[in-house]
Amino acid sequence: MRNQPPKPAASKYLAWVMMGRGTQFVNFSPLAKPDGQPKTTEELYTEAYQLNRMGEELLQNGLSLMVHHHEAEMREDAREWRYLLAHTETSLVSFCLDVDWVKRAGIDPISLIDTAGPRLRALHLRNPKNGVDQELLREGDINMAGIARQLRRMFYDGFLVVELLHDPNTPRQYPLATDLSLSRWYMQEIFGMRPGEPPVDMGPHVRKHT
Repeated sequence: MRNQPPKPAASKYLAWVMMGRGTQFVNFSPLAKPDGQPKTTEELYTEAYQLNRMGEELLQNGLSLMVHHHEAEMREDAREWRYLLAHTETSLVSFCLDVDWVKRAGIDPISLIDTAGPRLRALHLRNPKNGVDQELLREGDINMAGIARQLRRMFYDGFLVVELLHDPNTPRQYPLATDLSLSRWYMQEIFGMRPGEPPVDMGPHVRKHT
């Protein structure tokens, strides 16, 4: 039987496929506990250790790791998020902040943006009004102009992601394609009119929340 060439390691093959499509980051969301309870310090220690390992392996294969969060990580003044920020390696793990989840937890998104500092590589932008999801990105409960000013002060050069979450009890005013177009226009007005130039690289990262 003819010898077969060795198959590449799964992580290396995945990196090769992703980089061929222009991917720079893997955005990873740790799972919340099934019972909804907060993670213990021991569980967070293990999570931080594994994230460092994941970040190191990805970096060796030409990719970088971003950690995304949901509601659970924002509870108790973002206890779990702050733990991961403090116990993961700066060179191995970056962060993606969802300003809607931050606001719903009663935290000012600008304060966590400042806390993350240069480790912040992406923002998910969604803006409810009176606590209700809107079909497009526009004025609402979150001070987007204030966030834009903070990003400029930081010389932020990461990604901005329009992430829409429509309230199912509210009828749509526009088709989804129009929602995305208007959302991008609003984002340009608030964060910068020329995509790709400092202080914000908007890029093609406009997507619908699923």
